[in-house]
Amino acid sequence: MAKAMQPQKMRFSQAIQTPMYKNLVNNTLGDPARGARFIANITSAVAVNPELQKCDAGTILAGALLGESLNLQPSPQLGQFYLIPFESKAKYKNGQMIKPASVKAQFVLGYKGYIQLALRTGQYKRLNVLEVKNGELTGWDPFEERFREMHFIEDFEKRASMPTVGYIAHFEYINGFEKTLYWTADQMMAHADKYSPAFSAKAYQMVKSRRTNCGSTPAFGIRILTRCPKRQCCVS
Repeated sequence: MAKAMQPQKMRFSQAIQTPMYKNLVNNTLGDPARGARFIANITSAVAVNPELQKCDAGTILAGALLGESLNLQPSPQLGQFYLIPFESKAKYKNGQMIKPASVKAQFVLGYKGYIQLALRTGQYKRLNVLEVKNGELTGWDPFEERFREMHFIEDFEKRASMPTVGYIAHFEYINGFEKTLYWTADQMMAHADKYSPAFSAKAYQMVKSRRTNCGSTPAFGIRILTRCPKRQCCVS
């Protein structure tokens, strides 16, 4: 009986149209037209993600507003930022539940979002990331950030069919400052397995196909951008 009397959770498309949320959006953005566009965009992004629909509406809105403050688009197809559902376990104290379990949306800056913020600074002359195929690079010196030999395979189809052994990223500022970073494929796998809640190295190894670099190149691009001097990559 008690279970039947529990109120049904309001869908995000309904919650975002309530006066409380609409006033919050309009007051935050300061422009009703911008607010209407924002609501339409985030509602569309949530509608295509069943897992995101399970999240608390307030956490979805908070993450989306953060993306809006950076002038980034919420569409997952654009890859500028993502709202990722995370399960929050119930909290207990002295045997009594003080906070029920819930699903919250968390803002995660995407690969293309990092690139957008970097390019807006006007400080970058060159920015690139590339998977490294077997035999292309030898003798990596992490101190000087250089390879002894670099022989990239020019045949695109041949290169695509070869195994990926690592990833190299490089950027250069217009003032001449340069940075190069190289990780082996094993380093990339270990990093993703340790820090990404949505990734499992064991599961990946079970389902991986011939294309072993799927998804890793964007992640490595993010890694080198986080290595740039502070306050240079995050100007909106």
